Amino acid sequence: MLLKKADDKSKRVALLEDLQKSTLLDTRQKKWLREELGRFRKGIQGEQDSAYYLDQYFKDG
Repeated sequence: MLLKKADDKSKRVALLEDLQKSTLLDTRQKKWLREELGRFRKGIQGEQDSAYYLDQYFKDG
């Protein structure tokens, strides 16, 4: 099994956080952006959890 490290997503997180401060967005857009950032962070956490599991159980395989 070929394993690779997760891509760095810090730039996208920073972009989404910066966009939240924009005065050009209306309330609906800001709400969607806040929810999207939450989903994105949960996805990152899921990737990290999966990588930890794979590293622990299959690193010698």
